[in-house]
Amino acid sequence: METTCIRLGIKYIQDKDYQKAFQVFDNLLNGDLNNHTSLFKNISRFDNYFNPPVPSRSLV
Repeated sequence: METTCIRLGIKYIQDKDYQKAFQVFDNLLNGDLNNHTSLFKNISRFDNYFNPPVPSRSLV
């Protein structure tokens, strides 16, 4: 799924459809504009993808 989303985002950028590209990458990384948690947070449990020191929740 992640690979498909990334490829779709890249295609949108190549096609200069930046709004759709933003939506794809927002779903993957930020989750700023949707009502669900980003894929990044679901996998890593980190809130911040800029060199996060610790997870937001216990990993156990």
